[in-house]
Amino acid sequence: MNKYQEFAIKSAVRFDYDRTDKNVSLASFEWDYKTVTIVQNENYNIKKYNIYLLTAVAEKVEYVLNGQTHIVKEIEKNKYQIELDYDNRIEKINIHFSNGVVDPVEISIVYVEADVKKYNEKVMAEHKKALEEKANVKVTTGDSIINVAFQPVNGDFSYSKVELYIITGTKVVNNKTEYEYQLMAKYKTPEDVYFHSITGLAYGRYAIILVQYDNSNKEIYKSDYIRADLNEPAGRKRWVVTPSGGRYI
Repeated sequence: MNKYQEFAIKSAVRFDYDRTDKNVSLASFEWDYKTVTIVQNENYNIKKYNIYLLTAVAEKVEYVLNGQTHIVKEIEKNKYQIELDYDNRIEKINIHFSNGVVDPVEISIVYVEADVKKYNEKVMAEHKKALEEKANVKVTTGDSIINVAFQPVNGDFSYSKVELYIITGTKVVNNKTEYEYQLMAKYKTPEDVYFHSITGLAYGRYAIILVQYDNSNKEIYKSDYIRADLNEPAGRKRWVVTPSGGRYI
């Protein structure tokens, strides 16, 4: 780009983009007088975006797609709309200045794609949170008993299984300490019953997982481990067997 082209671009040409709805608009847009760089919305399923060229000194504006040149028409005076499609990418935009006083300028288009893994993880986390709110799992404890109450996550609900685990220890995974769990039992709840009580338990550290199924036995919800410790009440005396017979301590 020579100094005359640079002067014309910097003084008389401006780019903008459609930011009406941030949920479907570009994540970011940059124009450095030589290149237009667009960053895709975090939702990678959105592929098409409108950008705008604003200039009063253009005789003609073109875009190049698959090596073919196409004319861009004004949508209003001195304003040109160009649709950029991640599945069918325009390579560059050509600006021809009025009366040919300055040589045409080519503006390259750079497409930056969204982080697919990051977006999928976000959607999955949001979905899981929504299900957790609907399931509304409540775990309470008493003397040798664990009660589990919940709600169906959707209309496809048929039955649930309550999984009981005992915590056997800890382990280090990626420099993070995690509990180790051992499955003790699975309890299937009858249809239209939204609670289950597990009785006859000794004092100890337990955890519950609630799993919901539809009529096809397909899993529709699974909770994380939910702690349910049964602690011996302070001050309670226990009978201990001794050589003389036994005594309370």
